[in-house]
Formats: sequence, structure tokens, C-alpha cells
Amino acid sequence: MNGRGRSLFHHGIEWPTVALIAATYGVWVLGTTVVAEVSILAGVVLTALATVQFSSLQHEVIHRHPTRSEFLNAALVFPALNPLVPYLRFRDTHLAHHVDERLTDPYDDPETAYLDPAVWARLPLWLQRLLLANNTLLGRMVLGPVLGTVWFVVSDVRAILAGDRRVA
Repeated sequence: MNGRGRSLFHHGIEWPTVALIAATYGVWVLGTTVVAEVSILAGVVLTALATVQFSSLQHEVIHRHPTRSEFLNAALVFPALNPLVPYLRFRDTHLAHHVDERLTDPYDDPETAYLDPAVWARLPLWLQRLLLANNTLLGRMVLGPVLGTVWFVVSDVRAILAGDRRVA
């Protein structure tokens, strides 16, 4: 409730989430323009933070936030801040993750980080260490977005090369 007794979720719209979406686009714009003019490094960092936050917001939209309208929610995040992970493709893969019989299957869940012990044993030591680092909180925050994007793009390229027209 706000100070006047009205819910922040008035009429089924989660206004804090709408504000966060707007702020995320705003931070991205600032990072790619004004801040980048002053310091390219600061601009890159700010833009990266906005892009990572945007990915989280895309996830919220898939799960029917901030409104009850799937179309309106998608419209709020359709202008992608990460062109390597378009919203509709992310939506399709994430919803595949929620197929009940696959949700926690380490071999079938498209969002799992699990590797079969035989596959793990064949990985080079540097990659094992990178993946172990990614399993820490700091790793998830710093490495996770990069590794997740690389994994996403590589798997899509493989699907396209295998003839998957929907992915293409």
C-alpha cells in the first residue's frame, strides 16, 4: 500500500515492475549515450548492468508480470537490449524448461547447468575451473550472464545448422 491506502498493484498492474522496466531502458540509454561520452568504460559497465537486469525482467514477463495481458507484457520487453537473446526465443526456451516432466531432469531441462560426469571428465581443466567459478554467487553475477549468452547463441546456431526453421 502507498501512503494514500491504494495498492501499488492497482487494477492488476504491478507498477513497481513497470517502473523498473522503464528505469532499465533509461539506464541503458544513459550508458550508451551520455555516460559513454564521459567514460567509455563507465558506459560499458552501465549498459551491461542494464542488459543483465533486462534479462531478469524478460523472465518476469514470461511469468505474467507486470500485467495480466501476455501481449502488453511482451510489448514492454520486446525492444531487446540484448540482440543475441531475442524475447520470443527466450520465451520459447524458458517455457520448454517448465514442461513438468523435464523441469528438474538434469539431462533434459534446457536451463540446467548439470553435466554428466563422463562429459565433465572430458572437459579441459580451464573449462572445469570456469564452470566451478560460475557456480559461486560472484560467478553467477559476473560470469553467468556472459556464459549464459554464449551457451544460448551456440545452441541456437547448432539448431539452425541442423535445420530448425523456427529458431532460424
